[in-house]
Order: sequence, then C-alpha cells, then structure tokens
Amino acid sequence: MARGGGQSQRTDATKAKVPYLAADMNNHQWYGIVSNYNRKLNDNLSFNIGFDLRDYKGTHYRQVTDLLGAPSITHEVKMLVPSQSQLYVTSNVFSTNPWKTWTNSATAKEDRIAWEYDQIIRYGGLFGQIEYAKNGFTAFFQGSISEQQNIREDYYQYEPGKQKSDAVNNFGYNAKGGLSYTLAGHTIFGNAGYYSRQPYQNNIFMNYANDINPFAYNEKILGLELGYKFTSKYFDANLNAYRTTWENRVTSSSFIASDKDVAKYDPNLIAIGELIYQTNYGVKQDHKGLELDFAARPFKGFTLKGFASVGDWKYDGLAKTILRNEDRIQLGIEERDLTGVKVGDAAQTTFGGGFKYFIIKDLAIDADYRYHDRLYGALPSNGSQTLRLPSYDLVDAGLSYKVVISDKNTISFRVNVNNLFDEFYISEATSYRTAGPNDATWKGINTSNYVLVGWGRTWTGSVKFTF
Repeated sequence: MARGGGQSQRTDATKAKVPYLAADMNNHQWYGIVSNYNRKLNDNLSFNIGFDLRDYKGTHYRQVTDLLGAPSITHEVKMLVPSQSQLYVTSNVFSTNPWKTWTNSATAKEDRIAWEYDQIIRYGGLFGQIEYAKNGFTAFFQGSISEQQNIREDYYQYEPGKQKSDAVNNFGYNAKGGLSYTLAGHTIFGNAGYYSRQPYQNNIFMNYANDINPFAYNEKILGLELGYKFTSKYFDANLNAYRTTWENRVTSSSFIASDKDVAKYDPNLIAIGELIYQTNYGVKQDHKGLELDFAARPFKGFTLKGFASVGDWKYDGLAKTILRNEDRIQLGIEERDLTGVKVGDAAQTTFGGGFKYFIIKDLAIDADYRYHDRLYGALPSNGSQTLRLPSYDLVDAGLSYKVVISDKNTISFRVNVNNLFDEFYISEATSYRTAGPNDATWKGINTSNYVLVGWGRTWTGSVKFTF
C-alpha cells in the first residue's frame, strides 16, 4: 500500500469562507501474477507465451492539514443521489508527514472533504511472441489480448446502496512485427505495430461521478519505424525514422484563474488565483521525425558520444475540452479545432554531445551538452495554439570512482552537477499570450504567461555497492 497527498489551499462552502490547508490523499493497493513460458523449437525458431492478471483498488479523498487558527471549518456535501446538500463540521487536523499517514488520516465522513471514492480495476491478459533468426536475418511477431473491468464507488455523492457504478468492460489488444538483417557490423531494420489500449478510469467515468462516458473509446496507436545501425571496435551509430499516430488521447493541464476567467465562468465556483483544470477529449496526435546517435572510442579510456533529433509533432482534428475548479465542479465545455497545432511538453529539435575519460583506472570524468529548440507549451484555455518557448542549452558534468573489493564486489562513488552554468530557462507553459508593443517580455515571451522555470544548478552524490 502506498499513500500520498499534495497541499492545496481552499475555502469552505459557507459565506464566511474560512481559509484552510488541505492534502489530497491517494491510497493504493494492487496485486497481480505474471507467468511466462519459453520454448526453443529448433536452432532458428523460438516462442514464448504467458498471461497477466492484476487487481487494483485506489481510495481517494481530501483531508485538512491546517485550520490556520480557526477552531473548525464547515464544508458542504452536494449529493447527486438523492439530490440534496448537507453541511458537515470538522475540527480535526492531519499530519503531512507521509510516514504518519498510516495511522493519522481521516476515516470519519465529516473529516473527508471535497470528495471520497474508490477506483477498482481488474485486468486479465494473454501475450505471446514468435521469433526466427538465421544467418543475420531475424523476424518476429508479438501480440496480446486483454480484458479490463472498471468500477467506481462514490461514498461522497451517493447514498448507501447506490454508491457503486455499473461495471465497464473494455477489450484491448496489440500486434507488432519486425524484420532485421545484419552483415559485418551493418544492420537494417523495420518495425510496425498497432495498439488498441483501454481508456483510463478517469476518462471512463465523467464529471468526477459515476456517470459513464459514452465517448470513452480505446486509444488507437499506430507506430512505424525504419532504421540503420553500425557497430565496430571504434565507432557505433544508430539512425532511425519514425511515424506515430495516436488517436482518442485524453490530455490535461491546469492554469491560474484571472479576473477574465472568473467573469467568463461562475464567480461562485472560481476565484482569482485558484487553479482551473482542463481535460481535452478525443485528441489526435501525429508524430514523425528522425533520430541519430553515435559513440566513438578513438583510444582506450575515452568515449565521445553525440545525438540529434528532429521531429514534427502536431495535433489533428477536433477536441472537446471540459474545465473544472479545484473541487472538480464543471465550469464549462468547449470544442476546438486543433488541426496543425504543435504538440508541447517536449522539444521537437534537440542535439548534443558528451565525453567520458578515465584519468586512471576506475577514476573517470564526464560531461554532456544538450540543446533544446522548438519547445511548445501545453494546450491553453484561451485558444487553439501552443506557446513556443525560447530555446536553451544545458551542460552536466560528473566524476566517478570505483573500488574493486573482489571479483564480484565493488563500491562505486559518483558526484554529479546538473546545469553546470546555472542556465535560466523555461521548461513548460500552460497559457498562450502573445507579446504586444507595451507588454513586458523575456526573450520574446510575454511575462504574463504561466510557465514553469527549469531547475538551476543542482548537485547529487551517490554510493553504490555491487555484489
């Protein structure tokens, strides 16, 4: 079992709006069994087959961590079945220490605020692969089928006897095949695969209730890859081209409510400075690109490596966006045409290089350089464009030393510094605000955008014992 919570600040449902701090609790239990059988039919042909069974239950609720001086708070429960509201008073406060949550967490109904529900997922699958290899030629095919059942049990919005949802069963499968041929250090290969993946439970049940989403379709993923590899004593290289289409995706992000957002939605449900969560349904993405990496060893103890990646990742088609406040109450629904919009959260052009050099036996220094460009933000709420962020480059460096105790036992020491030159950069954005003639900017970006700044210089150290 694992427990965890994130801090958030809310006000209660009464007119007094007493502020307090709360943590979102997510308690997980999962069990499973996996079995795999391998058999070599002859010198060139082998196969394996197996099954996978899993059972998961997650309990989710919110609890108070600090009353901020108030003796108690009053919170409102808006029940769906029956349709009524009821006020509860809680004066209990629970620790944010993760180790204390085993014995110090809310169990009474009045102490679980905002929501309280269980997620139940049962999964069963069969998988197998067959592979042929002879004289440098290999071919394989693998596939799987699975059945997944989802149930949601809501204790917060439904009366006893009506708290459990209907069971939703979804069938999924995947198939992948590939060929490769190797001759004197040269290998060419190609792979193709199709994956029909069951939707996540949060996408199956709508409105953070037991309502079943009729449009919660399986995600459909088609992947194609063609590549070339070269290996030798002094030099290795890989080059591959890929194309991936991903349909029926569900993406999400959040942004801070402004005065315009409060005016656009219900002022009784959202206030300036609070988070608005948006979920985009029916999203299709099209990814294609080229990737290259190499490693050179011109002399003993020295390795030079490099990489480059150029991609073209875009959204395609219509998507439905649902916006909610921090208590998961729906604020509105919008439909947007995302055709041609750039996919964010990862740079579409990257390249870099690095080296590792052994000063003496078992003592090595290393450094890496990475350049990131054509990085876009997440889908914003105000339009159908993603914000292009400034390019940036980073340098990491490290020192490692290994002490050999015996043939099987070693102790390894490692010191690493990330972002050696303390580069200031933006790694993510959740809004899209262009820069006008009178707007403050940073590297061409309107400073009123909501962004996540990347990590500055950080240091890490580790000791590893191998036996």
